[in-house]
Amino acid sequence: MSTSEYFGRIAAMLGRRGVRCAPDRALLAITGIQATVDRLRGAPGEVNPNALRYLTRTGTYSIAKGRALLGFEPRVGLEEGMLRSERWLRAEGIIDGA
Repeated sequence: MSTSEYFGRIAAMLGRRGVRCAPDRALLAITGIQATVDRLRGAPGEVNPNALRYLTRTGTYSIAKGRALLGFEPRVGLEEGMLRSERWLRAEGIIDGA
């Protein structure tokens, strides 16, 4: 699963559009300014250039290493796992809705 697809699914759970594929210089500058303002106010936030780079990085998530080294096999597929995760997040009040 690509990073973009994974975070796109998380964004959909939150009722938001997916993330961009690559941050441009303006977005990195804005997040840098926001992080500095947050730090000066004594209320560090989660918006910063490193978070933006992580959310928009290219790459994939795989369980191949877990399979090879640990013999791991998932009990449910990706779709079911994402649905279960969303239900749990909503039940715990981590994201809105029931």
